[in-house]
Amino acid sequence: MNNASFSKWPVFLFEALSAYGATLYSTYFYFCLTGIFHFSNKQNLMVAGANGFFATIGAWWGSRFSDKIGGRNMLRLGIVWVILMLVIAGWYQRSVQIQIICFLGWCMGISVTWPVLQSLISEGEPESNLPRRIGMYNLVWSCLGAVAYFTGGALIQFFGMKVIYLLPIGMHVVQLVIDAWFDKRSSRTDAVSDRSSIASDTPAETGFPHRPIARARFFLRIAWLANPFAYIAIQCLVPIIPSIAEKLHLNTLAAGVVCSVWMFSRMFAFFMLYRWQGWHYRFRWFAGALVTLLISFVGIRITHSVGLLVLFQVAFGLAVGLIYYSSLYYSMDLGRGSAKHGGIHEAAIGCGVFAGPALAATSLHLAPGYPNAGVWAAGLLMAVAFSGVLYMRIRAW
Repeated sequence: MNNASFSKWPVFLFEALSAYGATLYSTYFYFCLTGIFHFSNKQNLMVAGANGFFATIGAWWGSRFSDKIGGRNMLRLGIVWVILMLVIAGWYQRSVQIQIICFLGWCMGISVTWPVLQSLISEGEPESNLPRRIGMYNLVWSCLGAVAYFTGGALIQFFGMKVIYLLPIGMHVVQLVIDAWFDKRSSRTDAVSDRSSIASDTPAETGFPHRPIARARFFLRIAWLANPFAYIAIQCLVPIIPSIAEKLHLNTLAAGVVCSVWMFSRMFAFFMLYRWQGWHYRFRWFAGALVTLLISFVGIRITHSVGLLVLFQVAFGLAVGLIYYSSLYYSMDLGRGSAKHGGIHEAAIGCGVFAGPALAATSLHLAPGYPNAGVWAAGLLMAVAFSGVLYMRIRAW
């Protein structure tokens, strides 16, 4: 293993720690709001919508500001800010106002870091090796995110709600130690890195020589359009998982196990898409994922069976996996690993994180007697998005 390739491993480790800590805090935060402060589904969805708004700002601003101060400096700034938010939130656990303010501040801070990590993973990679790097990046964050959700219920059951603050804080401190170590090692390999970056500027043989640039740009546009709708679906579900668990008579531990299935399914999708690259720039795979997303989303929300809940989650995870992978891969493929394209990818996610819960909460407010009003509203919005993708497909060819 050469020095250039070895230098990526601290970034993957950094990503793994962020993925576990971020998933543990952001998903079980809604259990905190429901269990301690007795928030309703509508209130949880309103918080989730605000989360998306601040995440969009963080991703958009962070990806651009990192060009001025450097990606590594932006990463450090984001992590220090995240630690500060978690410390304050953990110290004032009984204040709902401080909890929400710190959560939204945390959302902005953590969103700053993702485009930088994507850029660090992709930079200097020849085009033929980019699918492998993007695949490894997706596998790392999805695997650790799934494990965090799977184990989070048990951790809270045994250690209490304080664990959602303390464990991520510890992981972020470890990240700062890794960053300091990485700095020392980078200073010893600058010459090698310089030669690698010079070599990477030369044209590389692409892994997809068959695709014209116009076709690639079309897939980038539809991926950027569809990815927010995948996150509309995710963020309409995550805040109301406590109510789904209650409906199915699941305690916090059981809810963490049963309701994490879609995350493991998404991880499996990332693994399959990483191993088999035949899906790249294939419209039928993308359209099939959108249809599956819509059907499984509605199924998860309205089912009264644990077995069907698991089945729908498997389909949901596979669909989300392909849509997300498409957006990130096409962003890095055409942007040559730029933080700017990564920022657009993450900002699009933030838009979905905002729009989904906002739409669902508005629907519940306008139709309080219909608990599934938000589901049908979000489903209709996803159907409109699918129609838009089909329209773009017809116009393109």
